[in-house]
Amino acid sequence: MRDVYYSPSAKGKKEITLTAVLAICAVISLALGMAEIFSRSLLQLTFVVFIVTDLFLCIRFFLSSYRYTLTEEYGDLMLVVTQTQGKRISTLANFKIADVKRIETADTPERVKALKTSFASSGLRYSYTLSLSPTHLTCLTVRNDYTVYRVLLQTDAAFAGILCDCVRNCPQTDFEE
Repeated sequence: MRDVYYSPSAKGKKEITLTAVLAICAVISLALGMAEIFSRSLLQLTFVVFIVTDLFLCIRFFLSSYRYTLTEEYGDLMLVVTQTQGKRISTLANFKIADVKRIETADTPERVKALKTSFASSGLRYSYTLSLSPTHLTCLTVRNDYTVYRVLLQTDAAFAGILCDCVRNCPQTDFEE
């Protein structure tokens, strides 16, 4: 099998708007602190909070990316999730498709919201999504020898279809719809 991969994008309108609003709030609090209209130390503290939050969100949404790869290793079909931040590449998840016991996809706003809610109420969970409002989500329930956990991926319809086909066609899995 040839490796199949997908990389979601997080450069949506909500992310850009949120970071711009935080940057504007930081500039306003800095300007008011310099004008000495209000308490200087309180405004400098709010400036620091706005700037740190804005930098965190810029790194989270614009300077990092995920890559979901379906690959075959040692005769097993694997899903590998990697994160890239600058020059650093980290493998965040690496599990067999045979360990996936359930797969759920959502492609409408109502189903995406319902899937996010059910994902948030589950026990052990890992979210590898970048966007604040993704248009398509895929949730995998994975059971290995030790535990059961859920993995949330921000996919498109084509990659979700390939992933569903791989899970359904895997001979070792006891898949449930």
